[in-house]
Amino acid sequence: MESKQVVLEEVKLGTIIIEDYNAAVLDLTHVNHSYESLELDPIDGVLGSDILADYKAVIDYDKSRLILSEL
Repeated sequence: MESKQVVLEEVKLGTIIIEDYNAAVLDLTHVNHSYESLELDPIDGVLGSDILADYKAVIDYDKSRLILSEL
């Protein structure tokens, strides 16, 4: 799968703002085609484990929430 590297000037996740974030860009068309066939909403992107670990992510599946801690 082909990817490109970009630097995002600013990423906002709730009240958290990450500046100058190095990210990989992938074409998710095939994923969204699969989601469409399952009648699921399309996705815009995926958070990497680096962000989840850095911000001590807690995923509350019961409430469909992602909780991140400020650095």
